[in-house]
Amino acid sequence: MDEKELAVRLPSWEECRNMVRSGSSEPLHALIYENEPSGKLGDEWRDLLAKVIAAEAARIAKEAVEAEMVKLSDPNAVHINMLRGTIAKPSISQIMHIYPEISRNPDQA
Repeated sequence: MDEKELAVRLPSWEECRNMVRSGSSEPLHALIYENEPSGKLGDEWRDLLAKVIAAEAARIAKEAVEAEMVKLSDPNAVHINMLRGTIAKPSISQIMHIYPEISRNPDQA
């Protein structure tokens, strides 16, 4: 991923103030709200925060993809999810393609 893909827009001081006042803020909102008006967070810190947040988001996304790949490599998990309807069931012709021995010898299936 290049830096453009990892670009993160930090919330403005006003957005952070509103989040803190509403009681629904995250630590990042409090950090910006408490430090931005006094100039404690300069452009360098804002850039660093944006890069750290982007890197953490990329790490979390990668872990989520890896976890899904593990699930898809487990035949039992795939079967359960087919029964639940969370993933598509293969057609008969697709099953025959995966298991050609069924079409050659249906009695041995």
